[in-house]
Amino acid sequence: MKKDLSPKPWDAVLGGKHDSVLDIISSSTESIHISKSSIPFNGTVARYKPAGTARGNFEYFRYYYYEEDRKKHKHIKGGNTSCQLAISNAQLVRDAIATGKSPSEILKLIDTL
Repeated sequence: MKKDLSPKPWDAVLGGKHDSVLDIISSSTESIHISKSSIPFNGTVARYKPAGTARGNFEYFRYYYYEEDRKKHKHIKGGNTSCQLAISNAQLVRDAIATGKSPSEILKLIDTL
C-alpha cells in the first residue's frame, strides 16, 4: 500500500512531514494542528468530540500528557467548550502547564476542579 504523500492542512503551520495530528487549542482558543510527538513534557490542552454513541455536536476539553512513553488524556470538567466554567478550567490547566508544573501536579489540579 502506498503512503499518502499529498499535502496536509497542517503542513503550512508545521512545515510538513506530519502523518498524525491532534487538534490543539492555543490560549486564544483558535485551533492549530501539531503532530503527536510535539506534545510537550508537561502536556497540553486540546478539544475533543466524543465518538461512538454520543449525541450532539459538542466538543470538550482534555489534558494530554505522556506517562511511561504512552500518550494519555484526562477530561477537564466544566461542560462543553462553550461553557464559561469549562473555558476557565481549561485556562487554569494551561496556566499550570505554562508555569512548568509536572503532569502529576496538573492531574491533581484537574481532580480538584
